[in-house]
Amino acid sequence: MKKPGNHPAFKVFQSVYILQMLWAFIVLGAIVLLHFVLALVIGDLQWIDRTALSALSNPMQVYMFVMGIIAGAYFLKHFIRHGVTRKHTFAGSLAAGFAVVVSLQVVALALTFLSYGFEAITPYEAGRETIAYLGEERGYILSMTINAALTLVYYLFGWLIGIGFYRFKVLRGFGFIVLAIFAIGITSTMWLPGSEMNVMGIPLHIIETKSLWVAFIITDTVLLFGVVLLYTIHRNAPVKPN
Repeated sequence: MKKPGNHPAFKVFQSVYILQMLWAFIVLGAIVLLHFVLALVIGDLQWIDRTALSALSNPMQVYMFVMGIIAGAYFLKHFIRHGVTRKHTFAGSLAAGFAVVVSLQVVALALTFLSYGFEAITPYEAGRETIAYLGEERGYILSMTINAALTLVYYLFGWLIGIGFYRFKVLRGFGFIVLAIFAIGITSTMWLPGSEMNVMGIPLHIIETKSLWVAFIITDTVLLFGVVLLYTIHRNAPVKPN
């Protein structure tokens, strides 16, 4: 029996997690630094009135979307050529994506509390505004959970775009872009105030009212659909030459 550390899926997880977290620290670190530089130049030492957890939510989603595209376009053939099965490549990459999403939430929360510490000893004023999901502030833990789920949607459907173009080429690949827009549109507007869901401004009269549990159920359903579709595509995906 293989030790966990020697399991192929764990090795994929380890490689992908380290790589994506390294890039995340570079990209998100540059964003944080830019905010502080602009605050010093402008003279208004505020975190744009928002907590770091709130301010970094959209950059984290965009970052994980790009990481998903890269995972779909390159990771499959890379790991298979190194003797890893499709199943282990998929499992390791999925677990790594989930772990990166959770880790980024923790980092953003740490930056939020760190900003409160700076406020106590410097002229810097820490932002206090958080994201109002369904029109209400939900507290740190629930906000992190919601944002992690939404960020994971971006990762999975970015991954679907990458693997869609890799396996099915351009024409059918565009179909995965449409699917991603639809899935991200539903889950994003699901958490906005009001009852209307929409995709790129087009209303979707799927449900008339929204609640916390309905929003979670729909988001989790979209996530499950993305995972199942990804696994189905990965299972028989050919390894193409460079």
